[in-house]
Amino acid sequence: MSLPRLLYTAPEVAEALGVSAYWLCEQARSGRIPAKKVAGAWRWTRAEVEALVGQDIAPVPRQPKTTPRRARRTPQPSAETAPVVQLIARPPRRRHIA
Repeated sequence: MSLPRLLYTAPEVAEALGVSAYWLCEQARSGRIPAKKVAGAWRWTRAEVEALVGQDIAPVPRQPKTTPRRARRTPQPSAETAPVVQLIARPPRRRHIA
């Protein structure tokens, strides 16, 4: 006797929807689509898959960022105006025997 299949994995559902499994899991994690997490992996019931197939949930292409670039970086202090720091060497932790 075989039991009916109750849950589907992300690769199976992603193939049916025509999206990537990663994208599908991200949508489930963010709560945009219904899913259940079973033993640390996202799973979908037959009813959830059928509802998703009826919807248009294709990934939306990202819009390019329109943030303006900075014209110039902040000027660095020149060698003439920067304070001079005298470095002092520490004695070695161990004595090296040659």
